[in-house]
Amino acid sequence: MLLHAVTISLLNKAYRSVARALTRLENHRTERPFEASLLLKRFAFESLDCYLALFYIAFELQDVPRLRLELIALYTTDTARRVLCETLLPLLLHWRAARASHAFAADEAAAADGAHHSAAAASSSAGGSVKGPTSGASGVAHSGVAHNGLATDHPVLTRRASTQNDESLSPTATRHARLLEPHGEGAAKSSSLIVTTKLAARQLAISAELELEVYQDFDDYLEMVIQFGYVTLFASAFPLAAIVSFACNVLELLSDAFKLVSLHRRPRPHRTASIGGWGVCLFVLCVASIYTNLFICAISSDQLAAVLPSLFTVPSSKKVPHRGWLGGGQPNRPTSGEHEMKAGKGRYVVLLCVAVEHAMFLLLLAGEWMLARPPAWVQLVLKRREYEQREARHKDSINVAEGTKKLKDAAFVKERDAIEQERKETEARARDKAAKERESKERSRQREAEAEARARLLRQSILSGE
Repeated sequence: MLLHAVTISLLNKAYRSVARALTRLENHRTERPFEASLLLKRFAFESLDCYLALFYIAFELQDVPRLRLELIALYTTDTARRVLCETLLPLLLHWRAARASHAFAADEAAAADGAHHSAAAASSSAGGSVKGPTSGASGVAHSGVAHNGLATDHPVLTRRASTQNDESLSPTATRHARLLEPHGEGAAKSSSLIVTTKLAARQLAISAELELEVYQDFDDYLEMVIQFGYVTLFASAFPLAAIVSFACNVLELLSDAFKLVSLHRRPRPHRTASIGGWGVCLFVLCVASIYTNLFICAISSDQLAAVLPSLFTVPSSKKVPHRGWLGGGQPNRPTSGEHEMKAGKGRYVVLLCVAVEHAMFLLLLAGEWMLARPPAWVQLVLKRREYEQREARHKDSINVAEGTKKLKDAAFVKERDAIEQERKETEARARDKAAKERESKERSRQREAEAEARARLLRQSILSGE
């Protein structure tokens, strides 16, 4: 049983990276379909991995006591694994890192204090004066930079350090904030040294807060859904599973609270209307539990035989002495799982199972319809809000379309005006060119006429001289 629980944990851990890689290959456009596809893959695989052996024990071996023991082993091992892997191991790693940081901070503070004393002694021997607080402050500020990788005069960090108190950070960040607090006799030397040291400690606290892991709720949701399947799918075989789950969930609640406060960053809250695809997974488990519990009651166990003994019989070879809790009772009471259906009575068992299945399924649908249906005024408000949002989106789309059309029209008008202007300029240049050509032709004709006139006058003067 322990080996089975460990195998389930290892297979689920190995499939996480496979499911994420396959989902990345699907190349979803947004985060929501990516998460839905990843949820479907991991839920299908881990459900098959966790429930397959239990189905084999319940339906093939029909061994209800062994099924109970297997469920108890799975509950115990899984709870211990979650506490160990999600809380104790990260806590140990953080504790070791905090001790290393504290030792490094103490060494840095001692080195800064020694440098301050050396500088003060050298300056006093040389007849000069050195201000101790300034030197010590610079040493501590250097220590803060060495630990944080951040400048001590950063405006955002300085403002946050001056306006927030220690309760605004997580306990882990507060513990890191005490790493650079002044220690020993050097703490009381000057107020400026204390202020600068507290500022460096605050910066270290902020840096430690940023270095914490980001909280992912996917695995916690999946663990609760798988546990819900343990409770509902095999409720008839192990009715105490709900009580065991409650005890495990109390321990899980304390473990998750410590994990959220001390080992992870504070999650960013976001508004949501439901739990998304996890509700579908829970509904599927509810529907499947109807069939599994009916099969266990009618076939795998003697529960139906105890209610309707006329449909079952016990072979004489399988009857064993039974004295009850106090030695009395029936001497030939059959053991668990030894009943057999009488010849010709199997049809009635199947008909009874089908009738109960239909009744349970109808009750499930009725409960789903009644519980999920809000009051009429809430539906009216939600419909009005949805209508207003749809109208606002429609108006926005219309405004965008009109704006785009106006821009296109303005661009078209501008382009048309530019073309018209260019055409007019071309025509004006053509007219100017034609006018210039006419003027040149006219001047050439005038010159030719003047030349002919001069030639005629010259001929006349020559003829008259002769």
